[in-house]
Amino acid sequence: MNPRILLPRIESLRAYIGWTSSDDARIDLLRERLLPSVADFVADFYHTLQRHPEAARVITGGVGQLNRLGASLENWLRQLLSGRYDEHYWSQRLQVGWRHVEIGLDQTLTSAAMSRLRMGMLAALDTQSDLTADERAGLAATLNRLLDLDLTLIQAAYSLEFQDRLRPLNEARLTQQRGLTRLGERALAGLDWVALCDSAVTVVDQGLSPDLVVVLEECETTHCWTVVSATGWSGHRQLPVEAGNDLLPAGADAAVTFIDLRRTTPAWLPFSTNTANFSVAWIHGLTPIDGRHRLLVIARRTPAMLDPLDEAFLASVGQLLSSALKRQFQEQALRDQADRLRRFLDQLPAAAILVTDGALMMNRATEQLLDCRRDDLTSLTEWRARGERVDEQSTVDSASGVVHWREQFTTAGHQIRLLEIAAFETDHDAVWLLTDLTESEARQQRTLQAERLAAIGQMITGLAHESRNALQRMRASMDRLEFEVSEHPAAREPLIRLEKAQDDLETLFDEVRNYAAPLLLECIPLNLQALWEEAWESLAELHAHRDATLHVSCESGCCQIQADRFRLVQVFRNFLENSLAACRDPLTVSVRVVPGSESSVRMHVADNGPGLTETARRRIFEPFFTTKTKGTGLGMAIAHRIVLAHGGEIALEPGDGSGARFVITLPRDGNDASTADRAR
Repeated sequence: MNPRILLPRIESLRAYIGWTSSDDARIDLLRERLLPSVADFVADFYHTLQRHPEAARVITGGVGQLNRLGASLENWLRQLLSGRYDEHYWSQRLQVGWRHVEIGLDQTLTSAAMSRLRMGMLAALDTQSDLTADERAGLAATLNRLLDLDLTLIQAAYSLEFQDRLRPLNEARLTQQRGLTRLGERALAGLDWVALCDSAVTVVDQGLSPDLVVVLEECETTHCWTVVSATGWSGHRQLPVEAGNDLLPAGADAAVTFIDLRRTTPAWLPFSTNTANFSVAWIHGLTPIDGRHRLLVIARRTPAMLDPLDEAFLASVGQLLSSALKRQFQEQALRDQADRLRRFLDQLPAAAILVTDGALMMNRATEQLLDCRRDDLTSLTEWRARGERVDEQSTVDSASGVVHWREQFTTAGHQIRLLEIAAFETDHDAVWLLTDLTESEARQQRTLQAERLAAIGQMITGLAHESRNALQRMRASMDRLEFEVSEHPAAREPLIRLEKAQDDLETLFDEVRNYAAPLLLECIPLNLQALWEEAWESLAELHAHRDATLHVSCESGCCQIQADRFRLVQVFRNFLENSLAACRDPLTVSVRVVPGSESSVRMHVADNGPGLTETARRRIFEPFFTTKTKGTGLGMAIAHRIVLAHGGEIALEPGDGSGARFVITLPRDGNDASTADRAR
């Protein structure tokens, strides 16, 4: 310790033990009374020291050393009583303490020796009969304070020496802990086995500085050990293994000779190589994950043993390696299992999806069914964005536990597929088997629709036949009545309303008859853009005085198809009439014609109106459903039927609520002129 730093601390210690000016005043009297007995104090001190074996062992120089030590102690006592307690004095006192540390005198013996001097000096004061009791007590108190300060400095020397010894030890422990932390982080990061062993060897080398660190691994096929990673190694990279517990037999080809390496607990054993001899080796057997033994070996040329903390450090390294290896094997097993399952699923002819922790993996059959690549649909979130449950509740097979439900799925080509899903579920994952019900459901719906249409047609035919005569009589009667009241203008208004009602009734009969009657298509080459413009022009009286615009765009090669001109214009008119009725000005109807599949085209139809309600989206193609105050509700149903009759599809597009959006898919080649209504 620097004396300049020491001096302020001594002053604070003097104040702490109660040193006052009275003690300063007693120093001269104390020196006068004790200096004559200094030689006696020294003689008693060393006579007592020689009788104590543990203290006497530091006297290795015989009588000459005793004389030198006696002179030093006498000088120390004289300085103690000198009264000059400056920086030089306290620095010398600290050096005395360091000397005790250097010769290896136990700290407890130093305290005991100080106590022996203290008792001798106090006894000498007690013999001073010419002093009063108060004077003797004051001198004893001053002497005790002086000796306590000296003893504090001696103990400070021991404390500093202990800190100096502890500092490299603490640094070594810190290095070990940091190394374990790095090794653990690399193990968790999935470092491969060889790289992890390299890291472990480096950590041990930095934490213990041994002469040799090596990781050995039993070979799979040959009867030998392989050096996975090492430092300080000068032997072969592969070592033959003798049957039994011996690692190697003695022999000229042996690079290493030591025994019983397959033990599972750490041990110190004799160890040697061709190029160097080691006194001891610490061997830790790693957990044999795959039946192969792996060893962590640390060797030193000097016979110094490891302390328990060093052994705990090495055991931690071995445990980290074992745990990392076990985790790597488990992860590889899981990857292998997943690969086998993926290959199995991919080879299934049926559409199947593996669901794991919200992730989806589909096979080739599913890609074909859903018209998308597996990379485009990888999570349940993406699935739910394109699929909609049809069933309110799933059904569970009580025997097998398989869960069934149906969903409408929108493909990448905006086609709606009706899927039945059978889910085989476990605690960790699920396998979905998909069955496409689109065509069978469509056939069923077409059959039901045909039956309904036949019934409606039969009913309407009979109703129209029976009503035609009545309507004709009503028309003749109204004509006669109109002639008779021609001179009474007030009577004409009810007649006009009656005529309008009769016209509406006839229109209703015609629309229902048209909806129910079979469709005969006459397919000819057509231009879709021209058809949309024709439908728009036929509605000129509805939009002539409005801010309304139709935009039609066709990608190259998409406008030409074969279809029934009259029926398609009827479909397009229905869409345009609905937009004109539902939207405020300025109205924009956009039609975008793009390629569908190789044999079809798609028309995306959208307006900038308020869009459709949820109820309207569900029922838009139902007969007699309408949101208008006037209308039969057959327009979209007839349009839907006409598109189906062409072999196409019509559906609502997913939207954000702004505008009505439809997609119409039509075949490019159309149908023969004699093709009948497909709904039948």
